[in-house]
Amino acid sequence: MAPRAILFKISETSAYLSSLPPSRDGDLVLLLDGYDVWPQLRPDVLISRYYRVVDKTNECLRKEGVYSDQASDAPVRNSIIFGSNETCWPEDPKRTACWIMPESSMPADCFGPDTDQWAMPNSARWLKAATARLLSH
Repeated sequence: MAPRAILFKISETSAYLSSLPPSRDGDLVLLLDGYDVWPQLRPDVLISRYYRVVDKTNECLRKEGVYSDQASDAPVRNSIIFGSNETCWPEDPKRTACWIMPESSMPADCFGPDTDQWAMPNSARWLKAATARLLSH
């Protein structure tokens, strides 16, 4: 997909979310990028897992002393989860973006017995390709 089309999706989504009244600030938003994407979990399971992941990552920020519920320039918190990819795109073991990423917290065999048996490691530790393309432009 062309970078302009990706940027359009992001800018239009951002414009829509910005147009909502403050009473909607606590709403959760699920963005699915593709016509062939079907959630396989019930909404209540998906939502509980979202909060579990966010709470776990925010606990790490608390331990590092940088977490805050307040919106400001310095303190941070996690509330956004990106899809992960099992390969670095474009694949090149010498590219910094491919080797610098920390190991995934997912189980070592998350994609079956052949996980990480390819030329490039394939555990889910990189941004989904469309997101990576957007961030590289």
